[in-house]
Amino acid sequence: RKQFLDLLQSHSHPPIPTFFPRKNTPMPTTSLFHSFQAIPPTTKLASTITICLFFILALNFIHLKNLNETHQVPENIKGQRVLVTGAAGFIGFHLAKKLHRTGNLVVGLDAFNDYYDQELKRVRANYLTHDLDVEVVEGNVCDKQLLKQLFEKHRFTHVAHLAAQAGVRYSLENPQSYVTNNLMCLTNLFEVVREINPKVVFVYASSSSVYGRNKKVPFSEKDAVDHPSNVYGASKKANEAWALVYHDLFGIKVTGLRFFTVYGPFGRPDMAIYLWANSISKNEPLRLYEKKDSWGRDVELKRDFTYVDDIVDGVIGCLSLGADHEVFNLGNNTPEPITRLIDYLGEGLGRPHPKRTLKPLPSADITMTFADISHAQRRIGFEPKTKLKDGVRKFVSWYRDYYYPSNVIMLFVRDDATFKEWYTTKGNKKLPNTRYYIFHSKKVSQRLVNQYTQMNMRFRSLPQDQVSSVGQLAGQYLEFLENMLLSTPRKDWELKRVAMFLQGENVSFKYDASYAEQSLFSQTDKSLIYMGTTTELQGAEWWAGCSKPDSIKDPVSAEALAGEAHAVVKLLKYTLKEDSVCFPMALNDARQNNREFS
Repeated sequence: RKQFLDLLQSHSHPPIPTFFPRKNTPMPTTSLFHSFQAIPPTTKLASTITICLFFILALNFIHLKNLNETHQVPENIKGQRVLVTGAAGFIGFHLAKKLHRTGNLVVGLDAFNDYYDQELKRVRANYLTHDLDVEVVEGNVCDKQLLKQLFEKHRFTHVAHLAAQAGVRYSLENPQSYVTNNLMCLTNLFEVVREINPKVVFVYASSSSVYGRNKKVPFSEKDAVDHPSNVYGASKKANEAWALVYHDLFGIKVTGLRFFTVYGPFGRPDMAIYLWANSISKNEPLRLYEKKDSWGRDVELKRDFTYVDDIVDGVIGCLSLGADHEVFNLGNNTPEPITRLIDYLGEGLGRPHPKRTLKPLPSADITMTFADISHAQRRIGFEPKTKLKDGVRKFVSWYRDYYYPSNVIMLFVRDDATFKEWYTTKGNKKLPNTRYYIFHSKKVSQRLVNQYTQMNMRFRSLPQDQVSSVGQLAGQYLEFLENMLLSTPRKDWELKRVAMFLQGENVSFKYDASYAEQSLFSQTDKSLIYMGTTTELQGAEWWAGCSKPDSIKDPVSAEALAGEAHAVVKLLKYTLKEDSVCFPMALNDARQNNREFS
């Protein structure tokens, strides 16, 4: 280094030449190149090594800085008060569940609208309420007075706003719903936060649909989002603009989350994976979309399928970060062909090669989604862990349990009081892998149905004229069971145990249920239990082949039951096959003698 400096000082021009001289400034007569040529070889080598080491150290410094930023991930929030809107929805349900289990006070809010099956929403909400003791309030985010009451009561520290009108294709049919639910309701919520506590950490759901027809992939938060391809995407882009305005004007900490094709247990029935699972279960052809390029070649449709648990981790990371203003992509960073998802579904449901019909891709849809998640990785440590095959397996496992239980108890209730008598004595004790289907008259209130609809308990309303006799009620049971059996989701699925429980006028409901369940689950083999009053019971014996037809003494009951006899025999052969067991029961005798069944 000393020799190099001495050499530079020995020349007439300045020691360090000007590489970009001003205009009209003469260049030095001796160039730096010639000066460098005069340096001894050993000095040149040392200088070159020194410069290389300097650049290596500089690059390492930059890399270490990025690594440091990546690993400065906030710890998950704990002991906070969190409002989750859309708590009976797909992502909201899973988020509320995890926030509660990590030690936060969670309050859910949901309107229970009829965009899709309300029963599924009730199952989610009642799971949170009954199993986790999470408060779920039925109400609309557009109800400003309700929001104020909740904020004043709970003094929320965090808000996860997931309530919205979802669905790309539905936005073509009912765009007004998206204006109301996605814009007006969000404005209401922002106004309440601004008035009561502008320091709240506010996280809201955006969507990958904001990228619209962008051709550059993967989609990055830095990309322009000026060309949404549908009303839903436009409403979500407006959400992001709304959030930025409320941040700039009132200092509210806002983070938008662009979700990429979320799937998993308790998913929305309008989503593709759900619709395909239904079609495969019923052995119906799948409706798929195709697109061709300008040369007439097929364009493979791909989606960045993201498992719901990974999405929830990302949402909690953003709640914990509490950034002033951010937007994150939350996706799997791995686009998968739609046909691959269908193959996994077919394998899981026992039909590995489902039939398919092809239709042109709707104009509102795009051919591929692909999330660049590098920003989320650095800021919140977001790392999707679930591979598509594993996620589909978990979805299929839930789907089979939800729609096709192995053990079924069917019973009829006349009013709220009758149901509550049974529920307090037996129904609240959950039996393994068992579904209660409760057929009820119009006297049972909708409020009771909403409150008690659960994963293991479903209600089915019957018109009053269909339950005028036990025989007619049995017919309803059988029709319901037969529909379930005809849509069996996999080859190895079978209904193992059935309790058909028919309440007579003079029979105590809770005793019936107790004996039915005790008998049902004392069996290792498949069995069917039919329960009713004494007269109908004789008909049941005939149906199940436990006695001869002449055992029916009441001709009226015989006529009522005879119409269903063929269906019952068919049902027994289909479900219980050769190892079926029949349990005719004389209930009065059983109670008097305290008799048990083996």
